[in-house]
Amino acid sequence: MKISDLINNRDFKIYFYNGTNSIINNIVCSDLHSYALNKLNNNDIWITVIAHMNTLAVAKLKNIACIILADGIKPPQDILKAAQEHKITIFLSRYPVYETAITVNNIIFHLWRLFLLFGLLFPGRFCLFLLFWLSIPTS
Repeated sequence: MKISDLINNRDFKIYFYNGTNSIINNIVCSDLHSYALNKLNNNDIWITVIAHMNTLAVAKLKNIACIILADGIKPPQDILKAAQEHKITIFLSRYPVYETAITVNNIIFHLWRLFLLFGLLFPGRFCLFLLFWLSIPTS
């Protein structure tokens, strides 16, 4: 899954998009910065309800793909300004954290089902398509 898959989904509103189309590695749901700091890795999604400068600091330090603010939490202007300065992508979800994670997970599995279906219907072309898709730069 890539960031563009979240952009194209109507369940997520973009507050700031840094222009990269990273491939997502993992989803981490946490409101504790120390836990997130321990669990987050490069190109992960962090789902939280904490719109704070420390959230951006952890995101920047761990070089994550994006932050999704769940439960309709709207970031203050100073957070948006800092996100733009540090090029941290922020999305908004109107759902609670659990439902937001399920939505992201469903997007991932939907894409895999499409890949498998395409692979079954066109095995030779699927290999070429997969090689092409994996060769597209992510940032």
